[in-house]
Amino acid sequence: MWERWRTGESLQQIAQLFDRNHSSVQRILAEVTPGKAYRLS
Repeated sequence: MWERWRTGESLQQIAQLFDRNHSSVQRILAEVTPGKAYRLS
């Protein structure tokens, strides 16, 4: 799901693939969005 969003698919397109409402997909993506990468030196 995240890869599809990252490559530019709309929430509506992703929602249709997973038989979900776009607001459900938006909530899921908000929870799994990768945080900032920190470099340990």
